[in-house]
Amino acid sequence: MYSAFQQPALPLRLLDGLTGLLWAKLQLNLNNPVNALADIPLKQELDQRD
Repeated sequence: MYSAFQQPALPLRLLDGLTGLLWAKLQLNLNNPVNALADIPLKQELDQRD
């Protein structure tokens, strides 16, 4: 699969240690229903953190 992305139009960088990023994305995704039910955009919710 790596070779399929090695074309000039599709540069690819392999990175290690993406586990933390994936957990952060999961947290944001799990928060989406809260934002929808509260009718508050994510940015507004994050600005209200105490």
